[in-house]
Amino acid sequence: MPTNAEYAKINIACKQLGIDKYQLLSDRYGLGSSKDLNRRQVWDLLEHLRRLGWRAKRSNKTPTSPVYLDEQM
Repeated sequence: MPTNAEYAKINIACKQLGIDKYQLLSDRYGLGSSKDLNRRQVWDLLEHLRRLGWRAKRSNKTPTSPVYLDEQM
C-alpha cells in the first residue's frame, strides 16, 4: 500500500506542474482517485512526473546539523 508521503508527492508535483491530477489519473490508469493506485502505479506515476520536470525538494523541517543555543554550550 502506498504511503501518505507518496500521495503528498503526487499532489505537490501535479500542483507545481499545473497538471489536473484527476484528469491524469483518469487518462493514464482509468481511476478517479490517487487512493485507488497500487504501489507499482504510484511508482510509475512519480517517475512520469519526474520526466515532466518535477523534482522533490528536501524538507526544511529537520535541520541537517544540530542547532545549539548559547545557554546549551
